[in-house]
Amino acid sequence: MIGKTPKSLSLAAASLVLLGSTSAGGRQALPAPEKARKEIVKLANAIEVDPLAKSSRKRRSRALQVIDGAGDLKLVACRALLGELMQSRKLGAIELRAQMQIAAARYLADHPTATGSDVETAVAGLEGVVRAYESMQRNDLRVSIPEADAIVELYNGGRLAEYAADALANCDR
Repeated sequence: MIGKTPKSLSLAAASLVLLGSTSAGGRQALPAPEKARKEIVKLANAIEVDPLAKSSRKRRSRALQVIDGAGDLKLVACRALLGELMQSRKLGAIELRAQMQIAAARYLADHPTATGSDVETAVAGLEGVVRAYESMQRNDLRVSIPEADAIVELYNGGRLAEYAADALANCDR
């Protein structure tokens, strides 16, 4: 069953570990090389087409590796951004949690002057979650995650930026 394998659980754990914008000791992360920036954009776009596909699992793993090696492509740690989705065990939830980091990294790769603590970066990550979730639902009728539906509702209502700003301001990092 997708989303319940030990490998996918380790991906979710890896995505939580990756949520941080500075290296140990509080020093600013080094900029990612151009090759890594291009790769993360390509991987993020490919994953969003069919997030539950076997090929997306491999791409997601590679994307998380690229992000781990490129410190300036990491979103600031804030579990509040995904709310109750952080606890969901529904089909696709683990993949959406990883997609938050991957989509934020894509934004940071496309906007080198942005920082991982910006509301815009968090919104880009949430938009990636929305796109991935919508793709999941198109490709697999079993996918239904109420916690992701709430994020889609915020997106459709044009309230993602307000939500992200509030989450970052009240973050339980």
